[in-house]
Amino acid sequence: MVVLLGAAGCDRTARYPTRDVWTPAVDAGFGSLSATIGADTCPEVIMSLSPAEARIGAGVEVSAQVLRVDPGHTVSFAWSASAGSFAHASAAHTTFTCPGRDQAGPQTVSVTVSDGACEVTRALTVRCLALADGGGPLGTPSGDAGVNCADGDPTTCEGTLCNQCTTDSCDTVAGVSAHGGVATAGCDLYASVLAQKQCQDAYACMRDSGCVQNSNPLGCWCGTVDPELCESGAAPGNGPCLEPIFAAAGTRDPVLVETRLTDPGFPIGGAMGLATCRSVNCSGLSDPPNPACRL
Repeated sequence: MVVLLGAAGCDRTARYPTRDVWTPAVDAGFGSLSATIGADTCPEVIMSLSPAEARIGAGVEVSAQVLRVDPGHTVSFAWSASAGSFAHASAAHTTFTCPGRDQAGPQTVSVTVSDGACEVTRALTVRCLALADGGGPLGTPSGDAGVNCADGDPTTCEGTLCNQCTTDSCDTVAGVSAHGGVATAGCDLYASVLAQKQCQDAYACMRDSGCVQNSNPLGCWCGTVDPELCESGAAPGNGPCLEPIFAAAGTRDPVLVETRLTDPGFPIGGAMGLATCRSVNCSGLSDPPNPACRL
């Protein structure tokens, strides 16, 4: 998604007469007419950014396009934001990086363009998303609202609301933990440290890659390949979580992988069950949305 904002105008009071300019543009395909009206002493600026939302630490491409500037004037650019950083704050095109987890949420990104006589400022909003583990890279030790992950387990650091939602809603993964007590994260059902880690890695990849769609995590394995071809082995999958899924399934045989996706006896079954359940009951994909866990 690309967001555009542009208009002409001057942010100062002119000290000498200015002339309004009418600049028509005709769309030959649809016969529509658009026009820009503004003082000809100020540059006309269009600001754009893409994407309109990004995870913490991820980059957003931002641009300021100058369509008109008075002859002999040199244009300068100055980028600023309510939080976050820029690769090159004085360039026409640069990258904005979303801030840390303590400042997740909407951030105002602005650019001021000056031709030496007039300044024009444009602003748009970027939504900086916190991942379930706090928005940082895998292995980040604390989650949303400062929740600590138990032993670095990415399935347990989404906070008390998410864990409570899991306990209340996820019958397929809520059982007796191998460590005693009630399992709230799915992966602590397994006694083996290796199996727990395989389950955790597969779940974390599915969560952080955003490949679970409408409660269906097959896109994490098959990607853009037809599921029937992918699951039968007729065509290899190209999803973002192939390796963690193969490891958690204990095989690279697509037919065996397909049968183990829903088998809680294998780490991939626990990871898939947790991802599916949380997308249905505890996320922005649930109906109605329940952002206790962002999946």
